[in-house]
Amino acid sequence: MTGNSRWKDVSPVAHRGMPVGRTVIPIAKTVNPTDNSTSIVIDLTGPQIQRGHTELSTYSNVVYSTRATKGDTTQLTMDVQVPKTSNKKPLVIFITGGGFVLAEKSANLNQRIYVAEKGYVVASISYRTVLNGATWRESLADVKSSIRYLRAHADQYDINAEKVAVWGRPPAATWPRWQGRPTARRSSMSATT
Repeated sequence: MTGNSRWKDVSPVAHRGMPVGRTVIPIAKTVNPTDNSTSIVIDLTGPQIQRGHTELSTYSNVVYSTRATKGDTTQLTMDVQVPKTSNKKPLVIFITGGGFVLAEKSANLNQRIYVAEKGYVVASISYRTVLNGATWRESLADVKSSIRYLRAHADQYDINAEKVAVWGRPPAATWPRWQGRPTARRSSMSATT
């Protein structure tokens, strides 16, 4: 121990790349009680996300594209929630995360329904992943294909085709920013769509 007994000295053996004899972290003898006087404490018994206030039409397993990757054909599908209102609605594409390995379009159902009940058409899509032999560029091309499909079928789903947003979970959450890249820069980022 060093002169101050509150600090642990790692000598004579180096610890995780630290030089021999270097002081690292204090060791607590006691833990003080929590002081919440300057904090905002969230009351979890209060109102939560509420659903069921707006009637929705749900279309499951809508095939938006059939793609071939390394000789295998994959049907790409989506689930679409449409609020039952009379006007055209903005479109939100939901891209599930999954480490480029999984693409479960069934993820985040509560959040998707919540967004749909706020007046948006929400489409959760499946896309090709490394398990299908696809690269991230092909996955991104699938996202773009889903947008084209829904714009082409805007009347069927009451979509305002001029108002499209993309929402995702990591790592696919990075893709929305690539959807609006200028054409001159797209060639370095995605497959031809």
